[in-house]
Amino acid sequence: MPLLKVFTRNSLRVSASELHEPLCKIWGVPNSVLKLLIFKVDDMSSLSGEDVYIDLRAKATPARTKDVVQGNIEKMSKLFYDHGHAANIRIELYEPSLQSAFWKAPKTKVCEDLDLHEMSDEQLRDLFNQLDKNGDGSIDFRELQEGLADRGLILMDSAIQHVMAAGDRNSDGGIDVNEFIAMSREE
Repeated sequence: MPLLKVFTRNSLRVSASELHEPLCKIWGVPNSVLKLLIFKVDDMSSLSGEDVYIDLRAKATPARTKDVVQGNIEKMSKLFYDHGHAANIRIELYEPSLQSAFWKAPKTKVCEDLDLHEMSDEQLRDLFNQLDKNGDGSIDFRELQEGLADRGLILMDSAIQHVMAAGDRNSDGGIDVNEFIAMSREE
């Protein structure tokens, strides 16, 4: 029986019942087999931008190869990101060669989802200008959050703060166009 424990500092934007069926599909188990528990906790050991920590324990099976497990973890990450949560996922299978973990930082998720690495400097400047709603030459927290939401990426405040911290090189509270381009070019 897969046991999936979700630890969160804040309330989830999605119910356990809404997560259960997609998680069963990801892991290829019947609804009656996967156990999903959600805990609201005070956690002082988080990664920057992490709003959810997921601990999955399951029995190793021949079908759960390392590649399959890694793919399923990435699908779980996408499922939680689709609901606005940056999830740090750890999995323990009862087979040592299949131990795995997955964490995608919010800045990386933003860069990937918006294809920032593929954009030219001109395209990045155009996107920056779209995000800079008040036209002051700097993207602030709310402009970033609303601009990402307009593009289908809804993130919790802690994840937005992570992206802001990654981009705001001079710590002035905003991301200017040069900082935006530099952040978009980082791997």
